[in-house]
Amino acid sequence: MKTMNLNAILILSLVVFIFASCKKDQEPMVLAPQNVTVEYLDSLASPINTLSTGQNYSVGYQFRPKINGKITELSVNLPNAGDYKISIWDVDTQTLLTQTTINQAYGNWANKDIPDLALEAQKTYAISFLLPATDYYYVDNLTLPVDMTNITIINSIAANGDGYPVDQTFTDHLFGFVDLTFQADPQ
Repeated sequence: MKTMNLNAILILSLVVFIFASCKKDQEPMVLAPQNVTVEYLDSLASPINTLSTGQNYSVGYQFRPKINGKITELSVNLPNAGDYKISIWDVDTQTLLTQTTINQAYGNWANKDIPDLALEAQKTYAISFLLPATDYYYVDNLTLPVDMTNITIINSIAANGDGYPVDQTFTDHLFGFVDLTFQADPQ
C-alpha cells in the first residue's frame, strides 16, 4: 500500500511538473520607448557648446535600429525659440520618409507626436533639421559610431541649405540637438 501511495504521489508530482513546465502563450515583451539623443547626451562627460552660424544648414545624424520598431515622436532643442523643420530620411535612397515642424520655446526640448513611422532593423536612416542662421548647440570630442539600447548612432551629418544632409559627415561631434522617440516592436 505504501508503494502504491508513493507511486501515485510520484506520478501526480510528475504530471504537475510537466503541466507547470509547459509554456503558455506569452505576451511579447515590449521595450520602453527610447529617446536616442537625450540618452546619448546624458551618458557624455563632454560639455555642451553653443555656436552661431551665418547661413542655413541641414544637420543631424545617421542611425541604424538594431531591431524593428517605430518612431512615435520627434524633438528639437536649440538656444533660440522658433519653428524648426525636422525630417527623417532613408539613407540608401535619400528619400524623405516624414517631416514636421516643431515650435520650440527658448532653450527647452520641444516634442511633437507623429504618425508611427516603421523602421527596419539594420537599415540606415537619418534624422535632420533645418538650422536657420542662428545659434545652435553642439558636442565635440566624441567617438562615433556609438551603440545605444536599440539604435546605433553612426555619424553626424550636415549640408548647406535645406534638404538631405549629404555634404559632410563627422565622427567626432554632434551638431544641433534633434531627437526621436523609438519604440521597439514586441519581441
